[in-house]
Parts: sequence; structure tokens; C-alpha cells
Amino acid sequence: MWTCPECGRIFKKQNQSHYCGKAPETVEAYIPAQPEEAQQHLRAIRNAVTDWKGKQFRKYGGNFYGERESISDGIFQGLPSACQ
Repeated sequence: MWTCPECGRIFKKQNQSHYCGKAPETVEAYIPAQPEEAQQHLRAIRNAVTDWKGKQFRKYGGNFYGERESISDGIFQGLPSACQ
């Protein structure tokens, strides 16, 4: 057993990789804690998920489709390619 000297959590593996800080409890708390350039995109994703809550999605060719047009239309515009 190994105890992290930073946060005091106990792990089975020596030097187990983990996050020592307290994780945000809500999406609303998570977004402002991210880099400024990511916050706009995270809000757009949050809004899309909120708008489409309760809908069923199917993935076809890289896009998510619900009852209407692709959910990815507009959400991913302007994101760095690594995020798409």
C-alpha cells in the first residue's frame, strides 16, 4: 500500500497516478476552472447536452444525430483539431 504524501489517499500501487485536488462537483464549477480558450467550447457543449437532454442519439459517420439535425453542427466549429 502507498499513501500519497500530497493528499493522503491510499493506493495499492506505489506512486499511483491520480488527481490530488478536489474535483469540481458540477459542470458549472468545472468550466471556469479550465483554460480561458476552452471555456467557450465547454459552454457550447454543456448547452447542447442540456438542449438535447432526454433525446436518443445514434452515431453515423462521426456525427451524432438526434430527432433533428446533427448535434455536432456548430458545436465543434472553431475547436482545435485535437478536440474534434
